[in-house]
Amino acid sequence: MRATIVFENAFDAGNRSPGRHTGAGFAAHRASMAREARAKSAKVDGVSEWQGEHPAGAAAPRAPARDEGAERDGGPVRDCMLKLAMIALTLGPTTAPAALADPDRPSALADGLFQVESGVRREVAARTYQTADGSIRFTLDRTSGTTLMQFDGTEEVLALQSVVGPRNDEILRTDTGVSVVRITSTGGMVFYRGQGDAGIPAALEAARPPIPPPAPPPGGLQRSLQVLVTAYATQTGRPLEIQVGSSPVSAQPLMWDATRRAVTALEAARPERASMVTRVSVTVGTPPGAALRGQMLQVTVTPTMGWGGRPSSNAIRRVIDGG
Repeated sequence: MRATIVFENAFDAGNRSPGRHTGAGFAAHRASMAREARAKSAKVDGVSEWQGEHPAGAAAPRAPARDEGAERDGGPVRDCMLKLAMIALTLGPTTAPAALADPDRPSALADGLFQVESGVRREVAARTYQTADGSIRFTLDRTSGTTLMQFDGTEEVLALQSVVGPRNDEILRTDTGVSVVRITSTGGMVFYRGQGDAGIPAALEAARPPIPPPAPPPGGLQRSLQVLVTAYATQTGRPLEIQVGSSPVSAQPLMWDATRRAVTALEAARPERASMVTRVSVTVGTPPGAALRGQMLQVTVTPTMGWGGRPSSNAIRRVIDGG
């Protein structure tokens, strides 16, 4: 593919209509007319004055001393524009997307992520995003009825809640009420690292397949639970009993994931609080959530809700820590 770049005179581009020359453009126009008139009958210091347009890519000859105003307005300004254009051409393909600098500017990549069915626009692909400083990459999946989020390098999938914010922006929050993403009314995005954070722009990076549903426990539920309990005792030095209520086989993937989230929460909680928990009970019910009853941590899951049918590890940790 071949690209052609055309550099216009700094004043011609904005003053094509007769009688509309203003400011510095008017001075350059008058100087140009004066040069053309003098070129018909005079030579300056033995050098013919400029007569018409110079070839593309060639520098315009220096104007006589008496046209210093036109020289000052035309030459250096044009040279500066040429240099800036060449810098933009050089940096363009390698710089970050414009959305990184302007969170209110939508990305053109989003155009290929939708499908219109019966007049309704539906997202058909998940998307990966990256913050402006390149420190965080995450996926947003809105192909189902629940907005899902997953950070690169982590296993946990977060089910987000959508609320309307100022300027009709959309705010995405976790099940603990913490805002993590703001989608502006013009399609831009701001990512929040935590409560009270001012936010940092994030740009759409690529499309990816939707986040898959919870996976069944490897090797069966009972064996996986035993491995999990052993690993927890080895890491913390605390014994733990896990009980999983009776449920259909179709519910086991979510129950297994909820159990892992509970263990993750115990590992992240304050030691003096986590040491009080000696048993984790996971049962099917509604609504999904967690509660601390004496020494037992009760986790309730609703399999029909998919990833949103179990509490996040942060929500469970808050229960363990006492709110």
